[in-house]
Amino acid sequence: MATKTETVADEITIRFKDAPFHLKNFYKMLYFWLGEHDFLKKEISSEKEMEKFYFEKRNEAGSEIWWWWRTTDVPDKSEFFRYRLNIDAHVLGLKKAEVVVNNRKVSTNIGEVEIKISAYLDIDPKEKWKQSGFLKVLFGILFKMKNKDIKDHFDELLSKTNNLAESIKNFFELPGKEGIELFHPEKGHY
Repeated sequence: MATKTETVADEITIRFKDAPFHLKNFYKMLYFWLGEHDFLKKEISSEKEMEKFYFEKRNEAGSEIWWWWRTTDVPDKSEFFRYRLNIDAHVLGLKKAEVVVNNRKVSTNIGEVEIKISAYLDIDPKEKWKQSGFLKVLFGILFKMKNKDIKDHFDELLSKTNNLAESIKNFFELPGKEGIELFHPEKGHY
């Protein structure tokens, strides 16, 4: 009996360009959002541990930056479910800029940003239920019995992913943020 143990809950791509923003504050906003929503654990104490790739190239047209974050959340300490987020960021033409906020100059950035969020629901992520013939049979039965739990976890992960997308849109002041209360300052300005 074959059962699917990884489900793509959502894939969202957000693009932003041609308006000032603060890259360092955006980076921090993403990091703090992950912490607030249980995607940072004790074993991931810094972004360096979840950052699987970082690339920066500078030239006269501005900097190009890539970073890939991989992080997980185990809901309710479950051994049967795991939420996984892959966040891929690409920044093009990043340059320093200044804007006036409340009659004072603020250093900021300008450039083009693309964020891709891929969310996965992993079922039996440690494959404990597939290690022996007897447990494989039990896994198939348990898989059928937990269909409602699977849907509930799928919906929860989808909700978290959409919340992250809305937080990013709020940061960049993109359409589709109605009804969302900002936790972080807009555009990262203080």
